[in-house]
Amino acid sequence: MTIENGSFAGNGLVDMTGGTVVIEQTNTLGGVQPWLFNNLTLGDGSSARITTPSGTATTTVRGVLTIAAGHFLDAGSSHWTLSGTGNPFIETGTFLEDTSSFTYSGNGANIRRTAYYNLAVDTTTGTAYATAPTTGLQVLNNLAVGKNGTSTLNVNTNDPLLAVGGDVYIGNLGTLLASDTNLIEVYGGWNNDGVFTANGSLVEFYQVSGSSTIAAGNSSFADVSFLGNADFTIRTCYGNR
Repeated sequence: MTIENGSFAGNGLVDMTGGTVVIEQTNTLGGVQPWLFNNLTLGDGSSARITTPSGTATTTVRGVLTIAAGHFLDAGSSHWTLSGTGNPFIETGTFLEDTSSFTYSGNGANIRRTAYYNLAVDTTTGTAYATAPTTGLQVLNNLAVGKNGTSTLNVNTNDPLLAVGGDVYIGNLGTLLASDTNLIEVYGGWNNDGVFTANGSLVEFYQVSGSSTIAAGNSSFADVSFLGNADFTIRTCYGNR
């Protein structure tokens, strides 16, 4: 389905079980209900246009989300779930993360190299497994792995710098595989109820002021450094207990 002019919006239900929806021009997307697409392409590949989600409802893309050349996705405070495998997020245009949340839920997904506000690797069915990109993975706020289902974030295969501007949470069904050649920078706290595989990496906690809690759970760090003037509290039990 191609929408040549106008928006694809409303408060009913949408569940596209196949095919591709293309929205070519500036538009408002969605409504108060969660919507599901097979493939979703934003933009016509040449014009400078903007897609703006209408609210915070979750948009799920089972296949590939594409931001076409010249187009902007101004994500606002929306929620997105990418359940495809391989490369489920293609950004030829521009992704503006704002305060949005992106979840990779596919079993064998490559995370797109772009800035995220909140990022999760998680699923409510089956298993989620995502591999970090080569050059770097930047999360401006919080990173969560395995809060709801069996999930793994692999930072070891491509060895990027992982920078998290807020907190890291590893749920009791989550696994975070650190790089064996690059470090993890965390500007908030650390709460591990699952598995952290250090692979000899350095985890660097940096906070100018305030306070943060470090709860390592049953997983050991390899190397840790604390920078800045914040107060860090080390907890010896699981973070949620």
